[in-house]
Amino acid sequence: MSAEQASADLATRLEALESRLAYQEHWLDTLDEAVATQERRLARLERINDLMQ
Repeated sequence: MSAEQASADLATRLEALESRLAYQEHWLDTLDEAVATQERRLARLERINDLMQ
């Protein structure tokens, strides 16, 4: 394998890793937002429960 081919292969692998990382970061942000929404909803429901008791 030539140095140019090895460099091209590494660049391809790096691009694939960067793409996977961006995808995972997107889903992590999405899940973080979902958790924050659920936390707010739970707090609201707990307040309602306290008032009803």
